[in-house]
Amino acid sequence: MTTAISTKITHDDLLRMQEDNLPREIIDGELIVSPTPSAFHQRVVLELATFIRNFLRVNPIGEVFISPLDTILAPSQVLQPDLLFISRERAPIVQRWVYGAPDLAVEVISETSRRRDEVRKRQLYEQFGVIEYWIVDRDARSVKIYRCGASGGYEHPLLITAAEDKTLTSPLLPGLTINLAEVFAE
Repeated sequence: MTTAISTKITHDDLLRMQEDNLPREIIDGELIVSPTPSAFHQRVVLELATFIRNFLRVNPIGEVFISPLDTILAPSQVLQPDLLFISRERAPIVQRWVYGAPDLAVEVISETSRRRDEVRKRQLYEQFGVIEYWIVDRDARSVKIYRCGASGGYEHPLLITAAEDKTLTSPLLPGLTINLAEVFAE
């Protein structure tokens, strides 16, 4: 009788792999390699990062980073959010990589990543204490915002759309207003 042995991949294993510039994440010890993002995806990430970076230049309350940057929640839970914000209070988690939960994680979803971003990554971000998680849907021109509530878990998400001429705000970045029409402009 043979016994199957399951080996979980860790961040250390990831560091030993040959570099090929493909996004690599580890979820529950499973290596996930994704294709590189589309140009429109990258435009959306850049627009969001620019809004936040410009805000932080005037209000130095933390740092914004864009992918690829390993965010190590646990040795077998390594994600690369498209964008992340880390407040001054959590600044010690920023070292060579990010070791712990950022305040804000943002994922711009595509058809190939939709289920993973909306289900498993959301669960991991919630479990490890990411205060706010934005799921940006470039096709629907919308942002779904999950925020930690009094219970510590995410509350019912808030949906903001460019079609309704809505602006995006966050208690993590008080005073920042992001015009979604500008974010999704082509």
